[in-house]
Amino acid sequence: MGGLSYDRDVYSSGSNYSSSGFHSSSLADHAFKTSDVRALDPKLLPLNRHLECTTKNAIVIALDVTGSMGDSAKLLYDKLPMLWGQLEQQGYLKDFSISFAAVGDCTCDGAPFQVCDFAEGKTIDDWIEKLYLEGGGGGQACESYEMLAHFYEKNARFTHPKAKESKPFFFIIGDEAPYPNVDADNASRNFGGHMQSDIPTKKVFEQVRDKYAFKHIHVPYKDSDVDAQVESEWKRSIGDDFIRVKEPKAVVDVILGVVAITSGARTLEQYQQDMRDRGQTETRIKNVTAALKGIVPEVKKKSKASNTQSKKSQGTKKGRGKGQRL
Repeated sequence: MGGLSYDRDVYSSGSNYSSSGFHSSSLADHAFKTSDVRALDPKLLPLNRHLECTTKNAIVIALDVTGSMGDSAKLLYDKLPMLWGQLEQQGYLKDFSISFAAVGDCTCDGAPFQVCDFAEGKTIDDWIEKLYLEGGGGGQACESYEMLAHFYEKNARFTHPKAKESKPFFFIIGDEAPYPNVDADNASRNFGGHMQSDIPTKKVFEQVRDKYAFKHIHVPYKDSDVDAQVESEWKRSIGDDFIRVKEPKAVVDVILGVVAITSGARTLEQYQQDMRDRGQTETRIKNVTAALKGIVPEVKKKSKASNTQSKKSQGTKKGRGKGQRL
């Protein structure tokens, strides 16, 4: 576990089991300690903030930190060294940085949006340790995912000379649905500026998916009937970019798989072997494979379109060359 430039021994200082059965390290418990929201580091607040990423590649990971998702936040924190280390060691992505974010409900939470700068290696920990794990939410099976998506669509810039060669990755991890619209008043209050009218969530995610290689990773909601409604709402907004996982522990494996396969660093079969090599069970591999099943045809389709466009471009150049010789 761990990478060349980022290695945190999360289990060296003891571990705990939460009431919901999730396993977390004492370091994770300390990093996400409950505190007064008034003590929140103002550097995390998105108000009048703009993010700049100077690396060639980028990943945004936004995690729902309300209610039942609180334990998943600790779980992801513990797995970050493996996430970074595998990306780095396996060559899934090169010259990259990560922006980690926490999302809640802007209709009722004290800190509904917390945003970390794009960072690399152990610097990520410096940001994560500032996060406030509020554990709130409004109890209506919706959180303000669409608002945070709007922020990253409008306020994140990718300035590396080769950044346009591939889209940055954007993952939202949660168990509830987005609200129907980005509320203009809430957006202005939390992000600054002045929005004159609400924006439909479907339109927001269309813009986000144009800028990012976006995926929503859905952790099952505790009520199966509500869970079905939540899935329906997400699919209405983002279609096939909805990925369901059977357990929170598989989230990082899915993120790694999406990056590895989308970047072309691995086929699905090669990534399955990578999971075996790092000691994942066959049950976990089966579950992750099921979650990634939509990635393969999507990647093949984009690759075919890219090759077709390249051939057309080459044909145009050849045609122009003949005309010039005449």
